[in-house]
Amino acid sequence: MTYSPTTRRLLSRKLSLPQFFIDANMINARCHLNFMNLIEKWHENGVISIRMPWDAQTEAEAGHCANRTLKARSYIAPLPLITTAAEQATLDLIQPLLCGSRPVSESDQRDALIVFTAVKYHGILITADGASNSQPRGILGAASELRDAVGAQIMSAANAVTLIRRSIISRDKFVQAFCGKRDLRVPGWLGID
Repeated sequence: MTYSPTTRRLLSRKLSLPQFFIDANMINARCHLNFMNLIEKWHENGVISIRMPWDAQTEAEAGHCANRTLKARSYIAPLPLITTAAEQATLDLIQPLLCGSRPVSESDQRDALIVFTAVKYHGILITADGASNSQPRGILGAASELRDAVGAQIMSAANAVTLIRRSIISRDKFVQAFCGKRDLRVPGWLGID
């Protein structure tokens, strides 16, 4: 059965979520991060899109681990490209929220650029940086302040999986109802994500 272009869009497997941007600590080269395994599977199946900010990709490659480098390079890596005064102002807001009053390190600058890149391209940043006993601040620790200041969407892999699962359930209910009302065959992917 051939669907009209409008019906194809309505019955798309791809969720209407923003792109997901992953931090270097989410590269999952050994496939030991269970939540990232799910996120990567959804990316491979066309349910979501994963990107890796250029600064995160560079950080992931710095460890000189061939598997990690190969995995990092498998993702599209958007550049920060700070080209306007407004973009520079956004970056200038991000850095102190991440670092507070302490001196800014090279790692802090990279983290600020990673957050900036996700904000610039309207993505959701997945990271494990911060909000823990050993690293109370970090990106996750500043997530609510970054959201309020610059509109950053930042979450852990576990929270991303919860968001994606909810979206999959909503999408599947819609597709089932849409096809049922129009006597259309449901797509083969329905119910398997």
